[in-house]
Amino acid sequence: CVVMNIGVVMLFDVTLTKTNFTRTGTAPVPAHVSGGADLGGGPEIDIPAGGAAVFEASYALTQEDLDAGSVSNQATGSASDPQGNPVEDLSGGTPDDDEVTETTLPSEPGALVTKTADTSGLSTPVAVGDEVVFTITIENTGNVTLAPTGIVDTPTDFDGGAMTAVMGVIAGDLDGDGLLDVDETWSVTATVELTQEAIDAGGVSNTATVSGETPDGTPITAVSDGDGPGTDGDGDGDFGNDPTEAALPATPALEVAKTADVTGLSSPPQVGDVLSFTITATNTGNVTLTPTGITESATDLDGGALAVS
Repeated sequence: CVVMNIGVVMLFDVTLTKTNFTRTGTAPVPAHVSGGADLGGGPEIDIPAGGAAVFEASYALTQEDLDAGSVSNQATGSASDPQGNPVEDLSGGTPDDDEVTETTLPSEPGALVTKTADTSGLSTPVAVGDEVVFTITIENTGNVTLAPTGIVDTPTDFDGGAMTAVMGVIAGDLDGDGLLDVDETWSVTATVELTQEAIDAGGVSNTATVSGETPDGTPITAVSDGDGPGTDGDGDGDFGNDPTEAALPATPALEVAKTADVTGLSSPPQVGDVLSFTITATNTGNVTLTPTGITESATDLDGGALAVS
């Protein structure tokens, strides 16, 4: 702040005080930096006609200041003329105005959302009803406080079939104010119960979208990333929004059993009697199987081929 003597006489004992300072931190005390001189024998600075003195005051911004978006500042310069009469003026942008100085603090909101999948609770082999637990982590990476307005979790199987997630309780709100503070990190789980369709598809893909507002009501949206900032897993050119995937190993298995029904045979058996066999195929794996054919061959005990219908 510069105090200028625009009169024609000496100004004695010049001081500068902050009188209109809207902020949440501690108001600074202006200190003389340069200009003027001690001409009257007192401790304060004196400024001759046409002269000027520079005062400086440093203020540490608070988070509340950043959330407010600005800081207002005005100082009062006080002095005495040679006859001891007081002289005062409020600071302004120019010598001719007394406008409060408004300093705008740019808002740079940001949120980083990541998601991981925990498959440690799956059966071996994977079974219907098993659960994959996804953990969504939300970090405020900007310079203003965020008010979260929603978390939308959209799990699908690898074929795109919709699935349902059960959301857990949000953790990490250290001061319990419901706001995502700068550098604060929240986490919440999304539990997905496996269906046969998901196992057949080979896995579950999951994306979370987090929405919120800045202190001035500007909306902000961030999409979760599951493979790190250096990988574009879905190939869309955006390295920060790839789905989190949990692969489900396929364990195909088939058991075939055959029984013979001799109740229709004559006693003793005769040529032309019909012997019936029942073939039972059981899917003992964890994925759906598509039958492609049944090949049946029959021989007598001497190895001779028999007709099968």
